[in-house]
Amino acid sequence: MNPNQNRPIENLLEGLSQHARFLTREERKEELRGRGIDVDGFLNEAHSIIAHHRKQERLAWMKVAAEKSLQFSAMENRLTSWIGRNKAEILTAYQKVISTMSPQHTLAFRNKTDLSVEDMARILDDYERLRAVENEKRPQQKK
Repeated sequence: MNPNQNRPIENLLEGLSQHARFLTREERKEELRGRGIDVDGFLNEAHSIIAHHRKQERLAWMKVAAEKSLQFSAMENRLTSWIGRNKAEILTAYQKVISTMSPQHTLAFRNKTDLSVEDMARILDDYERLRAVENEKRPQQKK
């Protein structure tokens, strides 16, 4: 096909746009039917294709969410929980985490003086999850 020549569908659309102001909708349909073009079938197929693409576009976030969920599940499986470890180990790790936090982050814990060991273990688990997410977001450095 000559690169300067329009493809058949482009010729059809160009012809329709040029003559649309002179013909009614029914006259345009009749003109196309007379040339062997199933207008209603074509329009139904076009609407179906458009609806399918719109649905895919609307549901794309679900695919991304499922992928993220798989990533987080895999990451979660690699982590070892603090729940069930001995009390001294949990207290030491908790104090270490609190001491390395920024002043803004330590404000969240300033009134938490009566935490149980289990609460501290859960906080440590959450802290480990956050660190793992942050590490996955960072670009991997070459060694």
